[in-house]
Amino acid sequence: MDTPGFDADKETDAFLEIVRGIQAVRPFARITGVLYLTCINQSRFDDFDRKLLAFIRSLTGEEHIARITFVTTFWTAAGEKQKATFNKQLDLLRSKWQGAMGQQPTLYKHGREYNTEGADTGRFLDWFENRGRIAEHGKRMLARNYGSTIVPESGVGDFRIVQELNEDTPIHLTDAGRLLRLPQASASVDPETNSKRPGKDPSPLNSTPDGDPKREPEPSKTTAPQATGPSLLDTIFNGLATIVRNVDFSVNVGGANMAHAPGAAQPFRPTMPYTGPVDRLSAVDVMKKNGLDSSFAGRMDYAARNNINIGNPGSRERNDAIRRHVERRFG
Repeated sequence: MDTPGFDADKETDAFLEIVRGIQAVRPFARITGVLYLTCINQSRFDDFDRKLLAFIRSLTGEEHIARITFVTTFWTAAGEKQKATFNKQLDLLRSKWQGAMGQQPTLYKHGREYNTEGADTGRFLDWFENRGRIAEHGKRMLARNYGSTIVPESGVGDFRIVQELNEDTPIHLTDAGRLLRLPQASASVDPETNSKRPGKDPSPLNSTPDGDPKREPEPSKTTAPQATGPSLLDTIFNGLATIVRNVDFSVNVGGANMAHAPGAAQPFRPTMPYTGPVDRLSAVDVMKKNGLDSSFAGRMDYAARNNINIGNPGSRERNDAIRRHVERRFG
């Protein structure tokens, strides 16, 4: 499940949207892990990043911290000096994550070469030359870390937020809600229609005349606010970050979760227009809305065909330029 951006002063909106997404998929799928994404070429780590890690802990629960994979991206380096800088940055991030989580973090370097046993060889891969191999390594990492994860049907072993929702805990009284000091919501979501019920208290104490408790969260739709700084702001709570863009995911309900890597020369291909909710500040959503291939490869092909060279591939600047071009072209 891709989640919305987690930015300063927008944490509540992001959390409520995450809860709405969990509620939507709960009947069909189980959450077995979290990918926490950060760019290796960004060096900032501050109080907001620590707050984000505390938020993730409140979602998973202490017993499931090992199911978080810390994914570093953008390992394409211009030379040996930059490679050394990236390795130094990795050491810093590893120590920060270990301090925040209280245990050695599970790492995956998306853009490095891995051997058949899943060990990092230390070799840097270039996205433009090796993106097929990078995607394949990402797929294998998912299989290693989550392919054999078994969650008991009883619900024991679910993430803390899922257990709290199963227990009808009001959103503002969940661990994550308390961490964010979430006020009591003024609206809830009908799980049948995914629509708002204005004025309904999400607490289980507020029941309809027939005694049916209503406690779903208000679906505060995030609008992809501009990040106040780089790095961890574009992590697990950012739309389709690099590993998700480079691996096409499909879900086999009732069976195993599968992932397949796109070919290195995947062509630009129109798709059926997207009819779901559209974030007007998201290049992915805007391309979906207009029936365009919104994958990473699709966006980069679109940029190449239309001479869009602002920023680096996958950067906010490049995606914003693509989004603006699509809006001008298709309306």
